[in-house]
Amino acid sequence: PLPFIATAMRAIHTQHLELHRLRLARDAVQAMLRTNDTLPQMNSLLASLHTPGAEETLQIYAALSAGDPLSPLATIGPIPDAGQLESVRNALAQLAHADRPSVSQRSNRTSLTAYAVRGAEDELLGALIVHRTARTSSLLTARRFAQAASELAPLLRDFRSITATQTAARVDALTGLPNRRTIMELLRERIEHVSIGNPCAVLLLDLDHFKNLSL
Repeated sequence: PLPFIATAMRAIHTQHLELHRLRLARDAVQAMLRTNDTLPQMNSLLASLHTPGAEETLQIYAALSAGDPLSPLATIGPIPDAGQLESVRNALAQLAHADRPSVSQRSNRTSLTAYAVRGAEDELLGALIVHRTARTSSLLTARRFAQAASELAPLLRDFRSITATQTAARVDALTGLPNRRTIMELLRERIEHVSIGNPCAVLLLDLDHFKNLSL
């Protein structure tokens, strides 16, 4: 019967989309580990979740390290306004203080849903944020976004690990300032762009007992 065939075709199409998204997630993690650059891969993941015509903004929020506040790492769609950002802060606070998989907030104009990304010990690693207009909020496929949030957990764990490694390689552990390697890289980059209208100056300071000043 035609209705049965149509239903089967729709199910097959949905499965193909889900398989494509899972492949993108796998490729994102692998590419991130190879290049130590997470943002292109996170944007790719958001693009795989984006629904054309839904008038939506998708965001990934995460903390650079344990104890840091959650901040946006990747965004696809229009930049949220001040009211939406306040809703995000409220939703993240609710996720942080309750064992909830998601939090939703709706107004006459907009709809926001925050899906928790949690670690093995239920630590809140980040969140997948979905902004939509009230007119398109019914298009929200909650199950797909919830599944994507759970699959983001290893990506955000690797992101923290990569960030910590990069910080250790570029920052002096005692002072928290750029180390010699980082300073030399910045200096070389600056010198490459020196010109008549773009001068450069280097100031060297010899400070006694600098360790005491930095503590």
